[in-house]
Amino acid sequence: MKKAKTTIKRVLSCVLALVMILSYTPDIAFAEDTMSDEFKANLNEDGKFEMHSIVPKSEEDMIQLFWENETMSEKYPDLWFDEFSEDFKSCVLTDYALEESHEVEIEYIYDEEMVDAVADIIDLIPKGEYDEELDQYDPYPFEVKDMELINYWVNGGGINDLISYSGEFKELIGYKNFRIDCRRGDDAPFYTEAYGFAPFSNNGTIYGFADMGVKAKHVVFVPDETGDTPEALKEAVLKRIEEYIGEGKVEVEIVSDGDTPLDIMLSGYDETIAYIQEQVDDYEGYITDCESQIAQCIANIEQFTADRDSDPAYYDALIAQEQEFKLNCENNLASYEESLAQTEASLDNAKDAKQEYIDEYNTEGGENYYLKEAAGNCYFTFKIGEEEYSVVVVKDSDRMVTPEYKSADVKTGITVDSTDASIPLDTLISVEELASGDVYEEIMSVLDVENSKSFDINLFSSSLDEYITKLENGEFKVAIPIGAEYDGKDLIVYYVDENKEVHPYTVLKDGDYAVFTTDHFSVYTLAVVETADDSNDEDDSNSGDNSGNDGSSDSTGGATTPDTGDSVNVGMIYMMLMMSAVIICYVRTKRRSAI
Repeated sequence: MKKAKTTIKRVLSCVLALVMILSYTPDIAFAEDTMSDEFKANLNEDGKFEMHSIVPKSEEDMIQLFWENETMSEKYPDLWFDEFSEDFKSCVLTDYALEESHEVEIEYIYDEEMVDAVADIIDLIPKGEYDEELDQYDPYPFEVKDMELINYWVNGGGINDLISYSGEFKELIGYKNFRIDCRRGDDAPFYTEAYGFAPFSNNGTIYGFADMGVKAKHVVFVPDETGDTPEALKEAVLKRIEEYIGEGKVEVEIVSDGDTPLDIMLSGYDETIAYIQEQVDDYEGYITDCESQIAQCIANIEQFTADRDSDPAYYDALIAQEQEFKLNCENNLASYEESLAQTEASLDNAKDAKQEYIDEYNTEGGENYYLKEAAGNCYFTFKIGEEEYSVVVVKDSDRMVTPEYKSADVKTGITVDSTDASIPLDTLISVEELASGDVYEEIMSVLDVENSKSFDINLFSSSLDEYITKLENGEFKVAIPIGAEYDGKDLIVYYVDENKEVHPYTVLKDGDYAVFTTDHFSVYTLAVVETADDSNDEDDSNSGDNSGNDGSSDSTGGATTPDTGDSVNVGMIYMMLMMSAVIICYVRTKRRSAI
């Protein structure tokens, strides 16, 4: 459904942002003298300002890159960009803290190979409904569903993170590791939404933009067989939450004070309508006052004109004064009448939005029908930390969603997934393939392996603003794409810790991927398992074995060669060989004695 309230808000917020941007100019005189050393600190060695993004193609792109880029605002809180060149490759840069401005060149830094890949992904995003009034398509509304919403709340996600919790959206883009910043939005009692012309960034670099939309209905589903009493519903919904994300993270309380979810939502519309109606009444009052003042001016002018003969100079001054006041009143009247027309239109839109909400509530399958489906004739508050959320519970086993975490690196193709619900769903993988450098050389000196690849793998959650380095009770499954160079070869993954101890991980081949499991992230090296022939019968002191199903093992002083198939106890083999030798010696001794 095309929400009138959302459309109004979207238009007003966009207009307000553009007006602020276009009308604002820093109250700082541009410095014409030599650039200070402090100002130069904002620039690179070539005297250019670095932007980690593609070159903007339009003013809309430019606004997103410079004024609505969260990374830019955090990194450079005192900078303002103005007077861009037509190709957006230079601008006037102002440093508020220094009260200094200069024209500077802009150097855009990005990976050329990523641009087309990102464009292809953005092309996958469907369009929403066509808005005839605005002559454009509304953003397609992706959804954050059921336990995805619980994960979002528990991990403190903000409006601009909401899209990254949508399994529907992440599946569409192949779980690629892009951060999407949809920062405009609304957080109502039973509904959260975000939208905007959002940048797609990878490792801090922006590669494209898309008109995005995402919504989260505050509804959690429970099994069909759940009872209809509020207590039964509370027990069922709390059980689902705790089975998914753990105990003690969400408090659930029943609310049955007579107000239905629809009553609460409509009260919001009624408040908006009442507020706009007050504005209409004010403008009508202003118009009445202006009309009264104009009428009085006309009467005064007529009177002063009739009395003019007695003192022409005196009455001419009064007439001129009244005519000027009358003109001001007429200008004010025109302004108030225009404002009244706009406010009355807003009032009509608000009333239409309220009626649309009611219609969608009463229509099966409608946008707001989930509120009518609420079981138990009640709703619930979910308390998470200091925050409280109004939620309805609906009985429908088919719509229960238990998300699993997954992220794929667009550059290397390495993927990470896990069933551990403690991982925020907005967490993105970041991979750097190592082929040189101190860390790489140190790892190679310890492992002494050939035909290997090393990857520095990290996970970062925007909601938590921190790296996810280790799981307490779960594990990650890591899949590394492999080529023909590994055909027919057994593979192993090594982790070298800070003490230079080697930890091997069992690798299983799954199609074109080498797969292993771990509970933490660092630098991992994929290598070929050395056979006896490969090592030319080297000392067996380098061999080792895996322990546990998670692929980890006891550490050794050097590279180890764990099994890649069924586990074999090397010690047991040695013992059997020794026993065989003893038996053979014993038998031979007995035979000699008999002779």
